[in-house]
Amino acid sequence: MFQRDDPRECKKCGMETVTIQRKLLVDLVDVWSKKSLGKSGSPNHRHSVPGVWDSDNGKLAGKPCAECALYDEARRIVAESHNASLSGRGTDVTTK
Repeated sequence: MFQRDDPRECKKCGMETVTIQRKLLVDLVDVWSKKSLGKSGSPNHRHSVPGVWDSDNGKLAGKPCAECALYDEARRIVAESHNASLSGRGTDVTTK
């Protein structure tokens, strides 16, 4: 499921990447979407402005929420890989 024998680096950011089966990520995103009722960001968060900390969160107020960004990035990767699989480019996704 995970390929760790041959770590690669992202050419854009230099972070290590791993390849996972698309189905795993699709299933996780599906669970999150059901829990969050189709809203963006983390299914555990309810910001007034999606993906941005509310004013009652002290020093975090007004700043982007990293957890919400992770969930949105996973959704983006699934959507991108879905389009790739429809065009015949494969079923695995590489993620950071």
